[in-house]
Amino acid sequence: MAKGDAYDPQARKPIDDCPYTLPRDYMSASQINTYLRCGKCYYFRYILGIQSAPALPMTMGSAVHETYEPMYQAVIDGEPLWTPKQASEFGIFRLEEKAEDDGLPLVGAEKDESIGVVQNVISSYVTLLAPHIKPVAVELEIRETLACGVPILAYIDQIREPTLLEKSKGRTENVMVDYKVTKSKWAESKLANEFQFNLYATITDIKDTEIHNCSKNTKAFKVNKTVEADFLASKHDLASNLRVLRHRYAKNVGVHVNNLVESVADGISKGSFPMAPMDSWACNDRFCGYWQYCRGKKS
Repeated sequence: MAKGDAYDPQARKPIDDCPYTLPRDYMSASQINTYLRCGKCYYFRYILGIQSAPALPMTMGSAVHETYEPMYQAVIDGEPLWTPKQASEFGIFRLEEKAEDDGLPLVGAEKDESIGVVQNVISSYVTLLAPHIKPVAVELEIRETLACGVPILAYIDQIREPTLLEKSKGRTENVMVDYKVTKSKWAESKLANEFQFNLYATITDIKDTEIHNCSKNTKAFKVNKTVEADFLASKHDLASNLRVLRHRYAKNVGVHVNNLVESVADGISKGSFPMAPMDSWACNDRFCGYWQYCRGKKS
């Protein structure tokens, strides 16, 4: 390989008051997940700094995220919630702008499908879920050092107040919210075991987490009949393309998180970057932007 064969300790740097030598002055959920998924992928991205081209699904998800942030910030600033039309138009604008910035050709049927997905996602979300949300912070930057000594950087999509219904049931703590735009809807078990939110619950001490999960679909969304109790349930399908998942993490969640992060930081410090198994779902040319360096034609 032209790059990536030899481990270069000069690519790393020590962090003040941190017992590990890491490529940046912090770690994040995405860094840690990348290492756990495939150490070699982590090496290419964070040690050598090789950037892989973004895929269109990621660009669509980013466009949706970048719509909800100013929409909710407007609410925090005392302005009315955007209408579904206003939000959809903004999302489509961001999609086209980001696709151009990312060098992704957005034309023909692919353009129509992408716009249809973004429009459907945002329309159902702003119509059915956003009016129930009272945000107190959006895109909140959190910097905390774990007990194991590793500094963590996180960006929380949103922190919201408990709803009137939640307050009536004795829930008074704020809720951490994350938006996910996915091909298939998440299962309840995925939220419970997703490292990102176990980590966030540890560094924020906010144990109630809520996922606003929009699925990619160009068909007109179908609204589901819901009752008051659904807004407290751990799984709540408001529409055919919109699911809300809720989970309360245990108070001792940080113990396992610290142990896991410590093992990752130790491996990086020692220059250990194990490859994912060849039969791993993550080891293919469609998913991994670095596949060609390990198993493809580039050398």
